[in-house]
Amino acid sequence: ADQSWDYGSGKTKTDASKNTIFLPAPSAILLHPALKFRLSWFVSRRAALQKIRNAWQESEVPASLAAYIGPVASGTSVVESKPLLEQIASHNRKVIGVEMETYGVFLAARLCAEPRPIAMSFKSICDFGNGEKDDTYQRYAAFTSSNFLYEFAIDSLVTGAN
Repeated sequence: ADQSWDYGSGKTKTDASKNTIFLPAPSAILLHPALKFRLSWFVSRRAALQKIRNAWQESEVPASLAAYIGPVASGTSVVESKPLLEQIASHNRKVIGVEMETYGVFLAARLCAEPRPIAMSFKSICDFGNGEKDDTYQRYAAFTSSNFLYEFAIDSLVTGAN
């Protein structure tokens, strides 16, 4: 996530026709610019993604790995509704994910006393928020996202590369 916001932030009201409408008021928290730069460089090289995919030994890998950096919307519940996902995506045309944790992590870091931690969030997709959701790829998604963090930390944070 290069930014996150609470997709439930806004105002719910009744219009003239007595319909309930939601007026969003997103306030995004941005990823630290230096961290975004390092992450962009890391993702562009793609070697770590292949290393992570090759390390998975439990079952067939469904597809090649790809990494995207972009806006992630967070909310208070699991979303299994295409119309709601479309509504959330209409608040930011570049949104790459909808989930429950990233905004909370970014906000907690922002509200800490100095020296503030720098928050980051990496997620692997294991479903698409639709009625066909199941747990088939949860272990693989947990494996890929945790290993992505590990490889990024070793490459770009611990060694100070780039």
